[in-house]
Amino acid sequence: MQENSEDNNRKRKREENLGCVASVEQDKPKDTTMVLPFEKKLRIWETLESMEVFKTVPQSPHFSPLLVESREDSREMSAVGMMLTFFGLLDEVKALQHNDPISFFISLTNSFAELEKHGFNVKAPQSRINKLLSLRDRQSKKTEELKDAEKVTAEKESVKAENKRKILELQRLNEEMDKEIAQSKSCAAKIVQQLDDVKLEFLATASAPW
Repeated sequence: MQENSEDNNRKRKREENLGCVASVEQDKPKDTTMVLPFEKKLRIWETLESMEVFKTVPQSPHFSPLLVESREDSREMSAVGMMLTFFGLLDEVKALQHNDPISFFISLTNSFAELEKHGFNVKAPQSRINKLLSLRDRQSKKTEELKDAEKVTAEKESVKAENKRKILELQRLNEEMDKEIAQSKSCAAKIVQQLDDVKLEFLATASAPW
C-alpha cells in the first residue's frame, strides 16, 4: 500500500510538471524562437514590436546576461530599456553628420557591442558606422590635401603678385627712360642743328669777299 501511494505521488508530480511545460509552451508567442530569462508581461512589447524599425531591422535578442539579476521584473525592465536603446542608437546613426567628433562614432560602436552581448543583431549599424568612419578618414585626408593645395596656391599667388609689382615698377622705369631718351634725342637734334648752323656760318665767313 505504501509503495502504491509513493507511485501515485510520483505520477501526480510528473503530470503536474508536464502540465506546467505544456502551459509554458502554450503561452509562448508563436514568433519566439528561444527561451527568454523573463516573461513578456509589459504592454510596451506590443508597441515595440509593431514599430516600423522593428520590421526593417528585426531583432531576437536572448537577453541571457540578464540572468544575473534576481528579480524577473527587473530583467524585463532592463530588456525593454535595451530595446529602446537599440532603436535610439539606430536613430543616432541615421542622424550622424560629417563633422561629428570621432569619439561619438566610437561611443556608438561600443554601445552596439554591448547590445550584441545580449543577442542583438548589430551587423547592419556597425557596418554603416565603419563605412562612415572610413568616409571620415577619407574626408580628413582630402581636407589636409586641400589645405596643402590652398597653401601652394596662396604662395604662387604671392609670387605672381610680387612679379606683377616688379613688372609695373619696370614699366614705370621704362616710361621714365623713354622720356629721358626723348629729351636726349631732342637735345641731340638741337645740337646737330647748331652744328649745321656753325658750318654754314664758317663757310659763309670763309668765302666772304674782301
